[in-house]
Amino acid sequence: MKPTFFLGQNPVTRILKTLRAKGPLRVFKLIWHAALDAFWDIRHGTDTLKRVAPDEIQTDSINKRSSQAYGATRARPFVQLLNNLRLPDDSVFVDFGSGKGRVLLIAAQYGFRRVVGIEFSAPLCEVARKNLELFRRRRAITSDVRVVHADVVQYVIEHDETVFYFFDPFSSEVLEKVLNNIRQSLTTHPRRIWVIYNSPQHRDVMERSRLFTSNQNLEIGGSEICVYGN
Repeated sequence: MKPTFFLGQNPVTRILKTLRAKGPLRVFKLIWHAALDAFWDIRHGTDTLKRVAPDEIQTDSINKRSSQAYGATRARPFVQLLNNLRLPDDSVFVDFGSGKGRVLLIAAQYGFRRVVGIEFSAPLCEVARKNLELFRRRRAITSDVRVVHADVVQYVIEHDETVFYFFDPFSSEVLEKVLNNIRQSLTTHPRRIWVIYNSPQHRDVMERSRLFTSNQNLEIGGSEICVYGN
């Protein structure tokens, strides 16, 4: 979970900071995709865009202090990413910190065999399930989509789960624990996996894990994404 471009601070302040750091082209891309995200919700009748601050997230998990604000992954860059990666159709996709479920809905259209969202906030899970119900009324999806109310640290990785997605949802300590869970699953059931890390704030944790033999650094529509493979 992470704030979208216009959410989390004054939009003018955010634009000026990004302009100084990234240049006018990056700012234009961010504004354009933020507008497209608002239209995405309108088109599908869903509620995925509105930000939820960390202190507004309702959960009993002790890891609440390690969570980021909720904000949806930008829709079009994520679609472009999946098209570019050409992941196997029989893959099982897992979103850690799935929030209101936008990534789950997009992944379900891509054709994954199963799509799983792990979210530790029960109210956000309910919003995600409602969004899924609304989405199904307008889009034909064949994937088995599941919203699981659980802390990502306690979630047991299933042996057929192969694509793991993070939108910088939590601290480096929690990320490290999730990677260790993935490692344990690979030890029991060796297989090829992909980890998609959007807005990668803790690259050092990924590198220290020594789980991966490949790493792509991508910039799509103003979004910085790392894709790791074993």
